Amino acid sequence: MRSAEREGLARNNILSMLLNASKEAERISPITGEQNKNSLSDQEIMGNIFIFTSAGFDSTANTLAYALVYLVQNPRYQDWLFEEVDALIPSGSDEPLEYTNIFPKAIRCLSLMLETLRLHPPLVHLGKMTEAPQFVRTSTSDIEIPTGATIYINSVVVHLDPGVWRNLNRNESEPVSDKDDGDIPDECKFRPSRWIINPTDTENTQPKLFQPPKGTFIPWSSGPRVCPGQKMAQVEFVAIFLVLLRDYRLEAMKLVIRDASGEEREETDDELRERIVRLVNKSVSKVTQEMDVYNIADGEHSRGLGFRLIRRHATGTQAT
Repeated sequence: MRSAEREGLARNNILSMLLNASKEAERISPITGEQNKNSLSDQEIMGNIFIFTSAGFDSTANTLAYALVYLVQNPRYQDWLFEEVDALIPSGSDEPLEYTNIFPKAIRCLSLMLETLRLHPPLVHLGKMTEAPQFVRTSTSDIEIPTGATIYINSVVVHLDPGVWRNLNRNESEPVSDKDDGDIPDECKFRPSRWIINPTDTENTQPKLFQPPKGTFIPWSSGPRVCPGQKMAQVEFVAIFLVLLRDYRLEAMKLVIRDASGEEREETDDELRERIVRLVNKSVSKVTQEMDVYNIADGEHSRGLGFRLIRRHATGTQAT
């Protein structure tokens, strides 16, 4: 960064702002004639950068959990992801996973993350404050929002706007759903393929990632206060699923339950599917949004959802 500044190539980002603030603090005070001692050392600046980029590990972990549940609920999307994973990192390959060669091409894995965040944003409300009067136009009138007003944006509602998300990039060959889900609109369904622009709709032969209109997708907030760990979270998520899906298929484990007669039996497929839906719907907003699977008062239902990892390629061990 310091070298870039000397060459006139510095960018306006959080690191440059920390460096500039540190320089200002080192200046001689015109009042006291003494140097301000409140500047940051290089080590302190690096420490702050680390915190800014890694502090959101809990939200990334919760997003991983939701994505795993959705994949076992919708196994056809595992097959969809396998196509990309096998093309990028074939099983048994010893080649190092280079970021510049792999991450830009892993758009299906990234779309899995984006679709999961669309349905389950870490923060269900985002707080903003107006620096100047703002006018919001509605269908009936204009509403003036005064300076200094705190506005809470409902990110869940924003992410379900039918004008943006309904039937977005739907492929004609794509089934409406894995299971008859009645009158649930498309924007409320898990469909990561909505993020992929079909190559036939572009001049390029390579599929592209859909870029939502400004303000319609805000899991990392937006504007000057956008989450600085956004890219790091994306790389972590994609790397985990690339490595996991290279070798394994995911399968939900059925519970052994008691029926009305008191006899023990294994869950049916429909009962498992219904339990997964209840698990996802029973989400709570704590530090970030997460599935509430640790309530001991729920008895057997507090066990969450178990997964079985089934090897995709024969290596001696079939499942773990």
